[in-house]
Amino acid sequence: YTDEENLYSTNLSYSEAQSIAASSTLEPGCYVGGGEYSYGVWYFTVYDQDGNAVDSISVSDSSGATGRG
Repeated sequence: YTDEENLYSTNLSYSEAQSIAASSTLEPGCYVGGGEYSYGVWYFTVYDQDGNAVDSISVSDSSGATGRG
């Protein structure tokens, strides 16, 4: 993944990081929405079945490890 100004490149693509985040979201009915990359970490918003933002999940670009927002 490279931003529009080519300021950085990432180890994981956006879709790879989003897939990792989605597989780590265990709450029934919740899903991972859009995300962004910042300083080596991908951040994604977690939504409930009604579309309300309820949490966030982070994915390390270098290791793929996940954490809470």
